[in-house]
Amino acid sequence: MTTDRLILEHPDCTDRLERTGRAAQTDERTCRYRIGAALLAVFCLGILATARYLQPDARGYGTHEQLGRPACGFLEHTGYPCPTCGMTTA
Repeated sequence: MTTDRLILEHPDCTDRLERTGRAAQTDERTCRYRIGAALLAVFCLGILATARYLQPDARGYGTHEQLGRPACGFLEHTGYPCPTCGMTTA
């Protein structure tokens, strides 16, 4: 058993947690995790919303060009699609 677990199981745990500031640290961590999770959810929803409005390219690659991105350099130089060609279309 760790020392932290012994302190938490002690009858005076509330008093000890307040003196050491552990309760405040736990609340702050929870708040940071929730903010981080919310930001991650907004980012993922942004990607899905962008994908919703893109029209798949008939060639099977090049959909990213609708976003103002340049054509695939590998494809231009070699004539062969790179391993990630078609990922935006997919």
